[in-house]
Amino acid sequence: MQTINNLNPSILDEISWTFERFYSGNMVCYYSENDENVVPKYDTHFYDNLDSDLRVLSALLHTSGVDTFPGCQGSFLDRNNLKKQWNEIKSDERLIKKGGLEVCSFQTGEKSTFQKSKYQLPWNIFQDFEKEVSNKQKIGHLVISVPEKLNNISDKLKELGRFSRHTHIDFIKKTDDMKDLFYIVVKSTNEKQQKEEWIKLTNLFFMYLKGTNNEGHNSRQ
Repeated sequence: MQTINNLNPSILDEISWTFERFYSGNMVCYYSENDENVVPKYDTHFYDNLDSDLRVLSALLHTSGVDTFPGCQGSFLDRNNLKKQWNEIKSDERLIKKGGLEVCSFQTGEKSTFQKSKYQLPWNIFQDFEKEVSNKQKIGHLVISVPEKLNNISDKLKELGRFSRHTHIDFIKKTDDMKDLFYIVVKSTNEKQQKEEWIKLTNLFFMYLKGTNNEGHNSRQ
């Protein structure tokens, strides 16, 4: 098992998630490193580790040739649950400094040992951690990569823009291999509303992609 020493425990901004390789040591919190070339394996491990509200949407996109980058459905953890997270990452901190913490890549399932003798959390006290997480945890986000062959889907997404009062889809850029990157953002006020927004998005993409598949089927007849 290889040893790594450059993982980041910080709370990333949403766009930065796109080009990170994520690792989990205890399924409560994640560590990451910048890696724009990571190629995820869309297998059972991958889907089991996805947030539940993203699973059906992600599987639908993947089977249609649309890639996804690391994302988050959003969460509404109360103070007690945040305190549990804090205790876990403090416990991890001690392991990382000593013998090392076994971590598993979210995207590929590869296991490594995270060891760094001078490792230190970016928050000195729980209140600092709580403030940063509380400000960001409710935002759900997902970046998708639409291939050139589905440019009709890209055109629809560019025209759509704001999907609802709580959700918008923004065009980011066209990549060197002619794929269009889009940023989906869900800002809900509670868990029920959040789940409903992701279901609506799943239905939207099902409608878009179903039309594309039907066109392809008809063209072969």
